Amino acid sequence: MVVKATDKGAMPLTGKVSVTIQVTDANDQKPKFTQRVFHTNISESVPIGTPVLILRAIDKDIGLNSQLRYRVLHRRKHNMFRVIQDTGMIKVANKLDYEVQKRFQFKVEVKDQGTPALTDIAKVMVHVQDYNDNPPVFEPLSYFSTVSENITVGTSLLR
Repeated sequence: MVVKATDKGAMPLTGKVSVTIQVTDANDQKPKFTQRVFHTNISESVPIGTPVLILRAIDKDIGLNSQLRYRVLHRRKHNMFRVIQDTGMIKVANKLDYEVQKRFQFKVEVKDQGTPALTDIAKVMVHVQDYNDNPPVFEPLSYFSTVSENITVGTSLLR
């Protein structure tokens, strides 16, 4: 934009200057998860590092005000999964065992990089699916039964 100034002298003088106005984004839009609760299923047999799901959030600001970082809240209590902070990808962090815990529930936070930073919180529910990793166990280890020679086929011998 050009600003022109003229004085009120007998022989008016004028001056012009080019002015640039730069409008910056105010961090006025809070990031929002696309879901309040993220659900997923995963087999107990997957190796550590396996992707579980990708968190999604949006922020209508621009620049740093819209750059998002993700994290698991209360990490000390929930160390079975970790979040890649820049992408929101959740990965398996420790060996899963269906027989020990069938379901995990934890909270995640998304934070923008504005000043002050704005946040949103969502819940993640991971259902662990059983993998046939435990062979059958006989107890007691030995069984004894007497069988008549004229027993009908299909008759149960032990219970």
